[in-house]
Amino acid sequence: MQGEPVDLKNDQRENVVLVDFWDYTCVNCIRTLPYVAEWHRRYAPSGLTIVGVHAREFSFACDRENVFAAIKEYGLDYAIVLDNRYASWKAYSNRC
Repeated sequence: MQGEPVDLKNDQRENVVLVDFWDYTCVNCIRTLPYVAEWHRRYAPSGLTIVGVHAREFSFACDRENVFAAIKEYGLDYAIVLDNRYASWKAYSNRC
């Protein structure tokens, strides 16, 4: 499962972009996913772009197949990046 790259600087200049950091093992993240998925369904036609960043909490959560299974289970059909090395996480200066 691989999609097209999302260029936030150039291609999304006119859109509202939501970057959602999440982990499929995190109960707090799991609770938000239905809302984020609905926002994508409802507002993507009006220009909302959602980019999910899967930043693992535990070492086993970096397994691609587990992440893909969670994406399918939760019906997430927006762009999702696997951030196993925390590059995006650090770029946004996340702490928790």
